[in-house]
Amino acid sequence: MYQLAKTLIESADKALHFFESQMLFDGSYGQALTDVSGYYKSPMMFLRAGRPDKALQILDYAKTNFMQADGDFLSSMGIKSTNSAYTEFWTYTNGWLVRASQQLFREDINKPALIFLERFKNVENGGFFTHRLDLSDYITDVLTTALHGHIHLERGNITTSIKSGYYLINMIDLQRNLTNGFYLRLDKQGNLITNFSEREASLHWISRKEPDQLYFMLGYPIAFLGFLFQSTQNLEFFEAAHRYVDFLLACHEDIFSSNFSHKVAWACSVLFSISSDQRLEKLITSVMKHFLITQSEEGAWFLEKDIHMAYDQSAEIVC
Repeated sequence: MYQLAKTLIESADKALHFFESQMLFDGSYGQALTDVSGYYKSPMMFLRAGRPDKALQILDYAKTNFMQADGDFLSSMGIKSTNSAYTEFWTYTNGWLVRASQQLFREDINKPALIFLERFKNVENGGFFTHRLDLSDYITDVLTTALHGHIHLERGNITTSIKSGYYLINMIDLQRNLTNGFYLRLDKQGNLITNFSEREASLHWISRKEPDQLYFMLGYPIAFLGFLFQSTQNLEFFEAAHRYVDFLLACHEDIFSSNFSHKVAWACSVLFSISSDQRLEKLITSVMKHFLITQSEEGAWFLEKDIHMAYDQSAEIVC
């Protein structure tokens, strides 16, 4: 693990050099990147790397170009992002920017942004709403709830984060048959959403038997539950995190080398720091070796695909 950590630091430094080489004086990455999806993870990336100056530059750019009067972040008037996933999970991009702004004490960004996010809280079950509020469907999900719970935990709002933790425990308790898969959402009555089209399946559940699942949907809940246990010492959260891990470790073997497993490796590293489970070490090592192999000569990932996706995913992998 020590050698792997050294190698990962070298990989992250290479990627950071790429980002810094593309960054202009105004905090942008140039005219080719105009969507919030190309920027929203970069402040946390630079913050984690000990470069708060760069993080602040990008936050300034995000405030000027994406932040709305109500505290939301949009790529253009009425449009969240060209990436449909961020239209689906409306506050996901917001959450990354909020985490960075609150750690950098940018209350000019953080205060209105948090007021906007507060409207997405489901006070009844501790979850947070998936979609933009004007849809009024009041659906909640594990990824959005874990992100919001993490924001509140870092801010010291322990009561809200604990409620989100119990939401995640309830979600795994409600699962009908974990030998088949894991349903990710609740409807407004608090029932698992189990009926959806084949086209929507990847956003609604993780199949245990099929490859190419969006494993990161469960990665964030595991990491958040690990952090919540560290803050509260409540074993319920630690045990729930391992129940989520147990499910993932029983999934298709491609979870060990999937582009969708970065959050899972991060989550397992959170748990590994608490309890040195060798199963976690195997997954962490395998996933990280996959990303080391697939890193480009320039230092980024997925440059052959959409440019916004490349910056989005590369920044997260560096984190």
